[in-house]
Amino acid sequence: MARGARFELAVTLKHQGLSHESEKAFEQILELNVDDVEARFQLGRLLSAMNRYPEAEEQFRRLVEIRPEHGPAHFMLGLVSYRQDDPQGALQSFRKLLEIEPDHAEGRYYVGLILQKLGERNAARGAFEHALRSDPEHVSANYNLALLLAKLGEKEESQRRFELFRELSESRERLDFLEERVRLNPTNATYYFDLGEEHSRQGRTREALHAYQRTLEIDPNFAAADVALQDLLSSSNR
Repeated sequence: MARGARFELAVTLKHQGLSHESEKAFEQILELNVDDVEARFQLGRLLSAMNRYPEAEEQFRRLVEIRPEHGPAHFMLGLVSYRQDDPQGALQSFRKLLEIEPDHAEGRYYVGLILQKLGERNAARGAFEHALRSDPEHVSANYNLALLLAKLGEKEESQRRFELFRELSESRERLDFLEERVRLNPTNATYYFDLGEEHSRQGRTREALHAYQRTLEIDPNFAAADVALQDLLSSSNR
């Protein structure tokens, strides 16, 4: 079996919830080529999802030896270190990630979490704020920054952050519901239109465009979707 077919099989088994079979398939790929970066990364993620953190860590460490600038591997290495209660090891990996991808919001967020646990409140605040500059809608960063600001005595800013956190949480819940609805009903034009409307309301232009386009692929006569799509295209070209 060719490498591409083996990899596709391993990924398919993973998506089907057949974790052990997927693990064996990835291992077979690595037996043929120990430097297969993609297969090793996916194997590490699979092991992490199975809560086999020491084994996952081994895969990610081997990967960054092969490809030192592989940002996602450094992120996952930081994550499995964090989950094994190794804050210093996690911090080292996340900081390496940020050397490669300075605006990686999730990496900044975890740096903030770790620094907060280590008692470095001002540095943690800086990390959370940087995460939010990269991703203003990062729900967890908003929440943890709000908690931290309260501890620092900045009550007004803390309250503002808590309000923003609540708004973002509600928006995320609405999107989760609408996305699940189209996943379960992939040929329902109205459901895609509703998803597009919510994305548009939240200022997610690219996602809204995709949802409206999908609506019209399903039902070319869906007039409201056509109008909404044209309005978005016009506003984005201004």
